[in-house]
Amino acid sequence: MAINISDYFSEQEISDLTEEANRSDDLEKLTSSALDILKKKKLLDLFVPQQYDGLQCNLPEALPWLEATSWIDGSLGWTLTLASGAGLFGAFMIPEFARSVFSQKNTFIAGSGFPGGKAERTNAGFHINGSWKYASGINHPTLITATCYITTGGKIQQKEGAPVTKAIACYPDEIEIQKTWNSFGLKGTGSHNFAIQGVQIPKKRTFAISPDSVHVDGVLYQYPFEAFAHCTLAISMLGIARRFWDEAKQILLSKHEVTELKGLPESLQTRFKDSHQQFNKAKEAVYKTVEQSWQKLQKSKHLNDDLANKVSVQSRQSCQTALHCVQNLYPLLGMSAINPDSIINRCWRDLHTASQHMFLRPQ
Repeated sequence: MAINISDYFSEQEISDLTEEANRSDDLEKLTSSALDILKKKKLLDLFVPQQYDGLQCNLPEALPWLEATSWIDGSLGWTLTLASGAGLFGAFMIPEFARSVFSQKNTFIAGSGFPGGKAERTNAGFHINGSWKYASGINHPTLITATCYITTGGKIQQKEGAPVTKAIACYPDEIEIQKTWNSFGLKGTGSHNFAIQGVQIPKKRTFAISPDSVHVDGVLYQYPFEAFAHCTLAISMLGIARRFWDEAKQILLSKHEVTELKGLPESLQTRFKDSHQQFNKAKEAVYKTVEQSWQKLQKSKHLNDDLANKVSVQSRQSCQTALHCVQNLYPLLGMSAINPDSIINRCWRDLHTASQHMFLRPQ
């Protein structure tokens, strides 16, 4: 699926967000101006249920928005991918609580899906303690979600030999941000750790992400969450890689003082075209696999494990292919690519940072 960035963002928006990307890198968090553009376009609501005034987009229709945003600014696109993906949680929250969350305009959810703490059962709900890593956008949320081990009397509960976990929701004044994000890429995501110490939350602020726990109608909320996370993160990374290629092409043309690829030396022209074709094929494979899975889910209302796993595997493979193709071209770009203030250098740093996410690394 070849998308035109201009179909999703105006030239003015692209220009403004490109300028804001540099500021976000310097601030190590997204700027309010960049976030305002996302909010104006309701992109944080891509996966929020319609009954809570969200867009409830079909997954194949939402992916190009993530690619386009990531093409403009990797940190912005990566944060949007995670924050909009968290909007999906509204379908699994108790409706009364979900309505209170999304009744606010521009709800922004950040957090962590990995068990970093414990939720001790009490008569009033749960007593929360723990620390969670790599919470992209943690400087901006209106709500924070975190996965906890459920404990009773300090002992982790077990079900069928596995520890019981639940997602819990907290407000910004109930967490402590720990300034730990010191990456050379995706700097603007501000993916710091956060801690919750001795906070009591009611049961209504807990939820489980599974088809059995959904409170909202819609095919979107029957899509396996792990496959959803794999493909959305992959498309974000591939959007960054696409911008790298666009910038690399202009650098090569400028270095050789030509206006078209056919003016480059034949060996360089072949290397660029072959690698770029390989990258495009890898990106299209993710879109195609997601589309196939979506059509299957629409027909049968269920996606079997094999097809869900195919989405996850293809997402990983395509990201690794993209990274290999970029690394193959990078040595040919010269000094233009090492300037940390250049777009292509930021893409390079963002790509290598994104590639370390556990959902995108080779298994």
